[in-house]
Amino acid sequence: MRGKGTVRGRITAIAVIAIALFAFSDVLAQPNIVECRDLIKVSVNPASIPADGDSTSRIEIAVFSPEMLGGGPAAHTEVEVSTDLGTLRDAENESNSGSKITLFTNDTAIAVALLSGDEPGKANITVRAPSIEKAMNLELGNETTVYIVKNSTTVTLLEPEVTLSPTPPIPTPSLAPTPTPSLVPSPSLTPLSTPSLPTPTPPLPGTPYETPTPSAELTPTISPSLTPTATPSPSPTQKPFGFKAVFTIISLFVVAYIVLRRGV
Repeated sequence: MRGKGTVRGRITAIAVIAIALFAFSDVLAQPNIVECRDLIKVSVNPASIPADGDSTSRIEIAVFSPEMLGGGPAAHTEVEVSTDLGTLRDAENESNSGSKITLFTNDTAIAVALLSGDEPGKANITVRAPSIEKAMNLELGNETTVYIVKNSTTVTLLEPEVTLSPTPPIPTPSLAPTPTPSLVPSPSLTPLSTPSLPTPTPPLPGTPYETPTPSAELTPTISPSLTPTATPSPSPTQKPFGFKAVFTIISLFVVAYIVLRRGV
């Protein structure tokens, strides 16, 4: 029985190891990816455009060969350009357009694409050279290493500005001059006659002047000042007899009673 248990344990361990190796076989089989960005140069001008569907950004791509393939500019080389926003168009062939297009470098190893769009956001542009990738992997690649020749850049698509239609000028009505009314001379005003005041007649000689009687002066009456009435302070309220006073009186009665009893 013990031998059978040992055999079963070994079989179980081998099965677990086999399952683990099968599960991680994909992870162990993935090669190391090496990106060669120096072989592709990408420049954009301008880096931001309005998202109006008409404005474009020029994407200029320069491709170079690795040293193992002779080095220098890679003329007439295939280039794949892709974007996740907007539309790409071949600068030399407008019918070649889409979110991913294929270009070929010219005699100076330059390829040009144009980007436009009508949706605001940031466009991520990726450029790859598949023919150079294939040549490098044939020379240097193996089961553990894969070479990718690519580079990337971005272009910002901005909200288009709202253009207001010009408002036609409002005609200003001509103002007719208002005639100034002529002033009609008013008839001459007759000054009012000033009434003459009677001239006082001086008294006859020998007649004494009447001395005017002085008017009686009014003596101001001073109202008597109010004498403040003192408010009597409340008399202190007698406190009721406390427990100590009652106890003292009862004690005196008890002592007097004892003294009287002894005297008897």
